[in-house]
Parts: sequence; structure tokens; C-alpha cells
Amino acid sequence: MEKDNLIKKWLTGELTEAEREAFEKLDDYKEHLRIIETAKYFKASEFSETADINSFHQYYDQKRSLSNKRKALTPVLLKIAAVLVVLFGIGYMFLNPTDNAVSAEIAEKIELTLPDNSEVIVNADSEVRYNKSNWNSNRSVSLKGEAYFKVSKGKRFDVVTSEGTVTVLGTQFNVKSREGFFEVHCYEGLVSLSFKNNEAINIPAGSRFRIVNGERYFEQTPESAPGWIKNMSTLKSVPYIQVVKEFERQYNVSIKLIDVNQNQLFTGGFVHNSLQDGLKSITLPLDLTYSVDNDKNIIIISK
Repeated sequence: MEKDNLIKKWLTGELTEAEREAFEKLDDYKEHLRIIETAKYFKASEFSETADINSFHQYYDQKRSLSNKRKALTPVLLKIAAVLVVLFGIGYMFLNPTDNAVSAEIAEKIELTLPDNSEVIVNADSEVRYNKSNWNSNRSVSLKGEAYFKVSKGKRFDVVTSEGTVTVLGTQFNVKSREGFFEVHCYEGLVSLSFKNNEAINIPAGSRFRIVNGERYFEQTPESAPGWIKNMSTLKSVPYIQVVKEFERQYNVSIKLIDVNQNQLFTGGFVHNSLQDGLKSITLPLDLTYSVDNDKNIIIISK
């Protein structure tokens, strides 16, 4: 009752100094102030001062009652919201299952077995993504970089790249998707490559298709598997800048070219386990020289 008496005296302006101090210490003091601020906009009756006071008291009591109900409902509403968030999260996970991502760092290779026992070897500085939860109905892999695939026979198998989608049923092939360079090399069976404009080409075993700086090339090759899976990069008629970038990926080094034609074609290869031997392999055939500092910064110079 003491609290109610203080509120009534406050409303009528009859609080003593001691009572005012006690009123200001009430837990809901600020709530009372907010209500009285709202009351400034309460339109008084032109006929009865008593009626106006009674109306205001009624308005005030309604505001307090509504405020208390809101406070009581807040914990309940928070619990309901939390449950809805959890349910939404679970539903989203089922409708949008998270991809499995496998990334090979620079100077690293990773072997991966997919849910259908298809085998993938991911080359340095490359990434593959696939959805494990719905793999049986959708055998699809997204590729950034380069990877060798040995696909188990079965339903359609897709490798999605920025250039297009490689489709097979069961075969062995290599896909390389790098900046300015795209290549699909089929070693067994038949590979279909579909572009974003709905154009499609078939690549049979023993063939490879390339796009180099926008130019297309199709050729026959005798290779039975890509050399890089055995730590030996083999390159045929490749712009020299692509050779340099591949070398940087395999050795985690930085190469600077001085007076070197980056677009001249290179045919050859280099090992992945000896920096000096590898550098000789990519410089001597083109009559180039090189130097290496302790931080693996390499300079290749035209003689």
C-alpha cells in the first residue's frame, strides 16, 4: 500500500520531500515518468475538471497494466523466438546442406575418396567442393584449380568450373581451371564439356581440349595419366607464364621475369622435389638464367 500511496500523492502533487525521495527510489520510477510524459498529450474535457482527473487516473492505470503484461510476456516471447530460430536453422540445414570442401595449399597435394569410391587427387593451390548428404542423387563436384579424377561407374558425374561443366559416367580425366588457362584431358572413356552458352563438345580418351587466353586447342596425346600426380609437371606448347605460375604453386616461391617473353610456348617439364633441378628444366631449354635468394625469391633473366 505504501507504494500505491506514494504514486497517488505524486500524481496529485502532495509528496513531501522525504516521500519524493522514497518515490524516486522505486524500481518502476522511470516507467511512471514515461507515462506522465505521455499524459501531457491527454486532451482534457472542457466541461468537468473532476471528470478529467478521473479519466487521467483510468488512463494511467491502463498504461501500468499494459506495461506489466508486456513485461510478463517478454520471457515467453523470447523462448518462442529461440525455438523458432533453432527450428529454422535445422530446416535450413536440411534444405541447404553444407558442402564438403577439400583444399590443397601451395606445394601440397591431397588424395580424396568420394562417397561412391571415386578417387580425386587435388593439385597444389586447388579446391574441390561436393555435397555428401545428397551424393547418391547428385554426383557433382565444384573445382577451382586442378584435379585428377578416377570416377566409379554409375550415374552422371559433373565437375563444375568457371569455364563450363565436365560430365562423365565413369572414366579417368584431368581438369585444370586457372586464370587464363583451361584444360580437360581425357585418359579413359569419354568426357563431355558443356559451356554456359549451351555449347557442348566431346573429348574422347587420348585427347585434350584447351582454352588459352580465349583461344581453343584440341589435340591427341599419348599420356596415360597427368605427370603432376607423380610429382612431375609435364607441359606441352604452354605459354611460359603458365609454366612459371605452376612452378610457384609447386614450390611456394615467387618468380620475377626480366626481359623474358611470357607468351613464348614451352614444352617440357620439371620435378617437384628439387628446386635447382626444376629451375634448370624451365630455364635452360629457352636459354634463360636464374638466381635465388634465401627467401625463395627467384629472378629469371633472358641472356
